[in-house]
Parts: sequence; C-alpha cells; structure tokens
Amino acid sequence: TGTTAQFNTALSDGSFATLAGAETLTNKTLTSPVLNGTLTGTGLHFYTPEQYGCVGDDSTDDATNLQSAVTAATTAGKALLISQTHAIGSSISIPANEHIIFTESAHVRLTASGATQAFLVEGSNVYIENMRLKEPFPTEPGSLVSGTHYDTVASRTRGNNGLEVFQAIGTQIENLTLINPHVSGFGYASYWLEHLNNSRLIAPISNRVGKYGLIALSCTGLDIVAPNFDDHGPGQGGTGVLLNQYGIMFTRNAGDTLANAPVCKDCTVIGGKVNDVDSWEGLDTHGGDNIKFIGVTVTGVAFGGVATEADGASEKAPPSDVLFQGCHFTAGATIGSGAVIEGSDADNLANNVRFVDCVFDGFGGTANSVNRGAADIQTAISPRFENCRWLNSSFANVDLNGNVIGLELTGFEFGKVSAIGDSAFHIRADVATLQGVIHNGRADMGQPGNSFLRLSAASSPGYGLEVREHSIEFNHDETGYVIYHEPALAIT
Repeated sequence: TGTTAQFNTALSDGSFATLAGAETLTNKTLTSPVLNGTLTGTGLHFYTPEQYGCVGDDSTDDATNLQSAVTAATTAGKALLISQTHAIGSSISIPANEHIIFTESAHVRLTASGATQAFLVEGSNVYIENMRLKEPFPTEPGSLVSGTHYDTVASRTRGNNGLEVFQAIGTQIENLTLINPHVSGFGYASYWLEHLNNSRLIAPISNRVGKYGLIALSCTGLDIVAPNFDDHGPGQGGTGVLLNQYGIMFTRNAGDTLANAPVCKDCTVIGGKVNDVDSWEGLDTHGGDNIKFIGVTVTGVAFGGVATEADGASEKAPPSDVLFQGCHFTAGATIGSGAVIEGSDADNLANNVRFVDCVFDGFGGTANSVNRGAADIQTAISPRFENCRWLNSSFANVDLNGNVIGLELTGFEFGKVSAIGDSAFHIRADVATLQGVIHNGRADMGQPGNSFLRLSAASSPGYGLEVREHSIEFNHDETGYVIYHEPALAIT
C-alpha cells in the first residue's frame, strides 16, 4: 500500500517484533524483503529459513538448514515463509501439520541428480501455497543423460521427482493441500502421489518433465483443479525408443497385490489443460474406480483420454465407472487414439467408461506401429459415447477389438475419414461378441470406397449390434460410399 513499517530496534536473527493496534513505529526502516525474525501480534506469525542459517542465493546448499527451519516451524505450530531462492543438494522432508508459503519470486532448486525428490511429504494435514520447485532438465529434449534426468530403458534408473508422497498401505497420508504449485525441470515426475487420500491440488503447473506431469498411485478422494501441464519430454531414454510420457495418470503399483496397492478411487480432474505429451497419453487411468475428467483441454498427444487395465502378475484390475466429460482432445505429431477403453480379458472387462460431449481431432493413426481408430474400444462392457464429435480422423472414427458388450453410441458426429477404403465404424476380426446400439447421429461419408460400418471378417453369431439407420443422417460429397461394407453384417 506504500506504507513504511518501522521498528524501534533493528531485527536480527532470532529476534521478534510485536505489531499492536495503531501503534506508531519509528526509527529503523526495514528495507530488506527478508524478515530475519518472527513477527507476532495481530495475526502475522511465521518462521523463515534465514533464521536457521539459510543463505538463499540459489547457489549455496541450504538443504540442511532449510530442513531445520521446516522442522522448527512445525514444532512451534507456525508457518514457514520462503522468500528467497534456495539451492538444495538433498531432499527436504515435510512432516505432518506443516504450513509453507512461498512468495512470488521464491523457489527451491534441487541440484543433486541422486536425491530422488525435492520435497517428500511424510505426514497428513500439510498446506503449501505458491510452491516453486525446480531442477535443471537437460538442455535438449532429446538429450540422453542416463540415470540422471529420466528413466532409462536398460537400467530402469529413474530421474528425480518434484513433490513426492510415498507411503505404504495402512499409512496413507490425508489432507494435503497445494495451492498454485509450480514444478519444472524434473526428470521423472513433477508430482508423485502414492497412498494419498482426501487431498487437493489447486491450479498446479508442471512443465519440462521427463515422464509424468502427475502420477497418482492408490489414491482416494484426490481432486485436481485447473491443471496447466506442458512440455513432457523425452520420457524413457537410453538406447530405446522415447515412449511412455503421461500428463495426468491414475494407477497402482502393479508389482504389488491389490490388497497392498489398490486402484485409485473417487478422484477428479476439473478444467485446465494438458499439452505436449506427444509420445503417449494425456489423461489416463490404469484401473481406477469412479475417476472423472471434466472439461480438460488436451493437445499435442498421441493418446487423449485412456481408461485401461492395471494388471499385476496374477490379479486383474480393469477400469470401472470412468467419465470423460466436456474434454477436447487434439492429436500431436505421433497419432494414436483420442479415446481408449480397454479391459484385460473376457472375464475382466472395462466397465461403464463414458465419453460425454467430447471432441476428438486428428486421431486414428499408427502410434506404436499399430493401426488405431480415433476411438479404440477393446474388451469392454457398457462403453458409451454421447454427443461426441470426431474430426479429421485418418483411420476409423471408432475401432472395436475383443468382446464389446452393451455399447451405446448416440448423438455422434463423424467427420470424414481421410484414408480411402476405411470406415467410420470398424469391427476387427477378433471381436467374437458384440452387443450394442448406434443411433441419433450424423456421418460424413466422404470418399468412394468408404463405408459407415466395416467388418474385417465374417460376422459372428455373437453379434447383436443395432444400427438405427432412420435416426442417422448420412452425408456424402461423392458417389461410391456404402453404409455396410462387404462381407455383409447381420444386424438386428
């Protein structure tokens, strides 16, 4: 406001000042933005890293002293105010009931490649506002820095995480709140959250990360509001293909039992955007029960919205009750499917995965050397697409694999499929059981030789697919298209 606060005695390390009422403060002017002491009185009460010997010059290793400040603030029940730029050569442990506030220009930068994470949350009821965590990611997106900045195919040595919660079953952490966190430059994950319950991330930012923007493992009641995730680069490296980057992923540790590592449950992502996950998936749930993605814009990805299995060595965990609503998916340079619904096998079908009011733009390609439809449905029960639009697909708009039961495709708008001879709706040869209904939509047929519905092999007695032609508007610019491609499909 322009008001200058003055103190009768200069503040020094370990001292304090009390602000009371409208008392006039005279003498020395506090000109430094660093408050070397604890202010008490009318509601302002915090500790600072400088009280515990931190330098804050973004060069000196402040890890030990910053850890002392964190511990002391928690013990005293006070907030920790971080207003400088601190370099740390090792992880900082965040205990239960910690309250940390970063000022706008402050950050903590991890300088050691083997530290695993910058902040490790180890207790419940933690609140962090305006957190800024940094690590120097390789200069070039294609740089191969084995074991330092990202996962290597050969050794599986991973890079570092920004903020991490890493707990086992029975020791879940509750009530973590991150307000406006910004994590950048980490080689593995910006946010790694495992066994975390009833928590929220408000307006989280992730950029220039090696593999995961955010990965949640065995979490319940996690809300992510207005994420802004960008620049996921190179992912797995070494001598292998650069694959498997994820924007936001809900999953489990498939190497453990479902009892010890259950699927994520009752988690929601609302609004925001995920960009530049060009080699793999923007929004993903491996397994997952009641997972919702609402109004998220996803651009520059190989796969847009994915609900697939999270199987272990002997246990199956297909997704159940997953909703993508009002999301807009746009393909990147590597083109796969805008929507993926996939179970494990005939006894473990993906159950009730729905896409509502979504747009898929530019999908249907050969990501991972496999032809994929703009929507790829494999081994599922009750998959549903309602009021969705497919634009600029290069392969089939909807591609079926494995047994699909209870499919409903309604209110759809199919744009033209660019490849001659391909179809709007494709049924692969391995589909032995198919039941569902297609109705109330619009299809631009496009080129000669294209069809609305194409079957890759002879129809099966297990097919009970109803196509309500009278409720579908077929538009075409040229002659030669067909509604059903030979061999003829028996449709009820």
